[in-house]
Amino acid sequence: MAGHYREQYIRFRYDGYSFGKGEITLNGEEALAYTRMRKEDRNFDFGRQNRQRQVIEGIINKGSPHEIRRYVQSVENNVKTNLTFNYQWDIQSGFKEARSKVIQHELKCDGTK
Repeated sequence: MAGHYREQYIRFRYDGYSFGKGEITLNGEEALAYTRMRKEDRNFDFGRQNRQRQVIEGIINKGSPHEIRRYVQSVENNVKTNLTFNYQWDIQSGFKEARSKVIQHELKCDGTK
C-alpha cells in the first residue's frame, strides 16, 4: 500500500490509514484498521463483515503456514480461542474448496426495535 493517492482514488480513511479502491496489500496493522471501520460505511456492519471476509480470504489465499502464522500473530491480542494454530490450519485446509461456495443472506430492516 505504499505511495500516495489522489482523493478520488481513496475509498475511505480510518485510524490514520487511507484505503484505495481495487486490490490493495496490507500489513497486520493496516488490515486491522481496514476491518474495523463501520460507521462511515454505507453498508454499516455488513460492509465491515465483508472487509473482514476479504482479509481472511486474502490470508488463506497466501497459502504458506509461515505467512499465515505471521498475520495471526499480528492480530492475536484481539482474538481469543482455544484452537491451536495447527488445528486452525487443518480446518482451513479441509474447507479450502468450500469457501468458494458460501452463500450469504442479509435481512433487510429499517433499524427500529
